Amino acid sequence: RLPLGGCRGPLLGSLGARAGPAPGPPAGAHGWDLGCLRVLSTSASTSLPPRPPPPPPPPPRALLPQGSPAVAAASAVPAPPPPSPGVPIAGSPPPPPPTTFPPPPPAAPRLGLDAQGVGAAVGPPSPEDIIRVLQADGVRHGLGRHWAQIEALQEQFTCTQIAWIFEQCSREHSVDTGVTRRGGLEPVEAPTSAKLVQLFSNFVCERMTELTPAQITTFVVALTSQALPMDEFWLFMMAKRIQDTAAAFSPEEVTAIARRYAAKALEDDEFFEALVQRILSAPQEFSPAHLAHFLLSCAKVRYLQEELCELAFPLFERPDVAKRLSAESAAAALTAAGYFGERSWRAAACCTRLAAVARARSGSSLQGPSSFANPEFVMGLVLASVSLQRSTALRRQLLPCVLTALREGAAGARVNVRNRRELATFYRRVVLMGWCVATDVPHGGFWSLPLLRQVNDTLATMEDRLSDLSARDTYEPTPSSFHLEVVAVLRLLSTEHALEQPQPPFCLDITISPEQLSSGMRMWPQTGG
Repeated sequence: RLPLGGCRGPLLGSLGARAGPAPGPPAGAHGWDLGCLRVLSTSASTSLPPRPPPPPPPPPRALLPQGSPAVAAASAVPAPPPPSPGVPIAGSPPPPPPTTFPPPPPAAPRLGLDAQGVGAAVGPPSPEDIIRVLQADGVRHGLGRHWAQIEALQEQFTCTQIAWIFEQCSREHSVDTGVTRRGGLEPVEAPTSAKLVQLFSNFVCERMTELTPAQITTFVVALTSQALPMDEFWLFMMAKRIQDTAAAFSPEEVTAIARRYAAKALEDDEFFEALVQRILSAPQEFSPAHLAHFLLSCAKVRYLQEELCELAFPLFERPDVAKRLSAESAAAALTAAGYFGERSWRAAACCTRLAAVARARSGSSLQGPSSFANPEFVMGLVLASVSLQRSTALRRQLLPCVLTALREGAAGARVNVRNRRELATFYRRVVLMGWCVATDVPHGGFWSLPLLRQVNDTLATMEDRLSDLSARDTYEPTPSSFHLEVVAVLRLLSTEHALEQPQPPFCLDITISPEQLSSGMRMWPQTGG
């Protein structure tokens, strides 16, 4: 039963106003059901079964003697229980059906990684699990497949584990798989390589003092490889750490670091000076091969250290030393001499070594693992040809062998979209050599008739390969900005000129034809020139 006695306020008044005067209470009705009878209609009240009369109240406790059975019976009668909410009152509308809710689904188990790299309910993975999976799946596929778990475990990885991941990435051509692009223009999601570098950049930089020289070298090699994007801030932080602790790095690490920074054209005189001092402090620890590659790295970033050159270049003049050099090391020494313009250096020993290698590799493709498949070497060869005073061995032994290797390599190369740029790069180097022939650089009589014919045949072969495959050289040199002041002076002198005139393999900033020069000279008296 509902305690309706509290509803005798405005609710009953409003019901009475809408339903008319309420019937009086029937005989025998008591006050506790009076509110219910006023709410019910007449028909509903007449259909109710007769209620039994309430039991008579027990006599007062004070009138009964102590220990009387009536007292015991009265104390044993419990109070009537309150009406149950689940039992409907007679005559009331049926209660609505109970609302049932489905039981909540069981919590999904946290997936880990089993030995096969498949998600299994083995608990949350650990960095050690990630390393094992990457070893099994390979870093190329493992990074993309388990990236969400790697990202969640960022703070739990150690620097040793991160260095291992980056070392594996540096051995791959690419670690990006399944990069989808919207409209073929820009990727919908950042590639895995970029996300990997962004994830650990700040983490490793904050722990720079904890890294070992081997780990720093690993990160330098990885961040300058083709598989990962270059993070200049990360490389800058490591450069400062290397600069402060250069004595702790081994000769192999010093050489590898210098080559990687130079390959990305990251110039820092203080950084390279620290590496040079590391070499000069213990030159006996560095082999001639180390010195050759380090000199080439310094030459590529235009850092000249006279003391180091005086120490290293005389070593490569010795036939016993040059004979033990690999073709790549001998080519690095010759290229560095050409870049630095070491006019007094004797290149006979290195030229003899390279000529022997060129004859052994005659007919190989330019895409092979050869020192002649390096455009830097061909460029250094051109520069060495025009700068070295003692270049007889270069002109008679090395140049004919290199031109033959380039011509045969271009003829046998499979030119496609990927490697046509490399062939065009070689072509520009040979074009520069042709200009030296046409203008008698370095001096008249340097280029013999057989050598001139070889240069012409090599150019013709490369041009045929590029034209047959519609692989036109689209390279356009970036003009300098230093010619703007010269342009202002020419305008004051009323001298006509042309800007940024293409002249393969260069781009001439300013050209003045003879007619323009004559016209300008006639105008100079009027301009006060």
